[in-house]
Amino acid sequence: MIGFGIFMGIIFPFFTYFLLDLPPHKVFSPLFFSLCIAAGITVGLCNYYLFKVVVAIYLKRIQFKLSSFRQNLKNILWKDSKDFNPDKYILKINSADTIGEITEEYNIFMTTLTRLLKADRKTANFLDLLQQKVKIQDISDTIVDVFKDYFGANGGCLFSLEKSVLQLVTKSNLIVDVESIDQEYCYDIIKKGKIVVLEEIDNLPVRFNIGIGSLNPYTIAYLPIIYQSRPVGLCILSAQQKFKANFSSIESLNLTNQAAPFLYNRMLMRKLEVLAAIDELTGLLNRRYGMKRLNEEFERAKRHNSTLSVTMLDIDNFKQLNDTYGHLAGDHILKTFAELICEESRVSEFALRYGGEEFLIIFPGASVISCDRVVERMRRKTEALSITFMQHNLHFTFSAGIAAYPGDQINDQTQLVNAADQALYQAKNQGKNQIAIYSCSNTTTPTQTS
Repeated sequence: MIGFGIFMGIIFPFFTYFLLDLPPHKVFSPLFFSLCIAAGITVGLCNYYLFKVVVAIYLKRIQFKLSSFRQNLKNILWKDSKDFNPDKYILKINSADTIGEITEEYNIFMTTLTRLLKADRKTANFLDLLQQKVKIQDISDTIVDVFKDYFGANGGCLFSLEKSVLQLVTKSNLIVDVESIDQEYCYDIIKKGKIVVLEEIDNLPVRFNIGIGSLNPYTIAYLPIIYQSRPVGLCILSAQQKFKANFSSIESLNLTNQAAPFLYNRMLMRKLEVLAAIDELTGLLNRRYGMKRLNEEFERAKRHNSTLSVTMLDIDNFKQLNDTYGHLAGDHILKTFAELICEESRVSEFALRYGGEEFLIIFPGASVISCDRVVERMRRKTEALSITFMQHNLHFTFSAGIAAYPGDQINDQTQLVNAADQALYQAKNQGKNQIAIYSCSNTTTPTQTS
């Protein structure tokens, strides 16, 4: 700045001579040159000290704040950032001039950067939590908890979308009236992929659970969960005040998008598990998965000292039906019989295809008498059933054997199934189309046919 002042002092006499047309002997005199150079030096010194006092100090403050922020950046990215205070990196605005505007822009930049970094940290933690979960219930619980914390919600629930129907997977601090959920409205939200926030709405399908009753939320948000254009589910958040985070911000959208692939993959895995457990022809559980379920029920019955009954069913003369009408007719009979079993079974009961034309039905908590009553009703309906197949009217019956735990010489699921099989063998020997109940003395009591 001083050099620039000297330069201006030297050229100023020439400037005055050519532009102001002053006499040369006055303009180019040593005195005038000296005065111009002295004035240039004085202005240069003033500018230099002004820069040192104002601009340099301001730039030093910015440099110090940036340096401090850079040194603490690892606390935001890799460590617990609860103690991180972004306010200490903000500069105070002391003027409305260009320096003040620069300061304001710097503060906006630091605030935005801090928010983005903290949001990125939350997203990374969210991904770590999801990667540790295996079951769809655990994944759903994690999604709801993280969304509640991030958006400042007091309660939340998550629905999965399966076959265009919303099914409640989990809820947190909410009473959810599933029947009052507007399926079409929610499906439309998921299809559009836009977050919907409603305030002060009556007759909401969710209410806060406060232990001694419930409260209507002040605001509610519908967050669609979509993975690669595939609708996956819907998260509903509710709060007693306005949400603290902006749902449409980049950070919020990034966080919510992270949940979609985990939930989708887990739902896909569950579908594959179901397909692997189902007998393709009848739609019942296959033998491998069905016996696993039976083992679980048997262990539960032992642990709680409760009853467990099973019945083995076998279609009578099935080989003859196959030989007479063909295997397609036999398959049709098996599917029809499986449908009848499903219709007559309660929610707690389950059936599996044990062999070719053999079926096993498990009755948790049921006594032999209750089991016999249900199977007898099935036997009567089957006996009266007429099936039309390729212009043929087909009729068939079945025989059944029943066994129950606790029972003599029945200590595990294999012995229980074997006991039912022995009773079935006895029913076959006694004329078919009847039911026999296992006893430890190997004597069975057949149920008379009608």
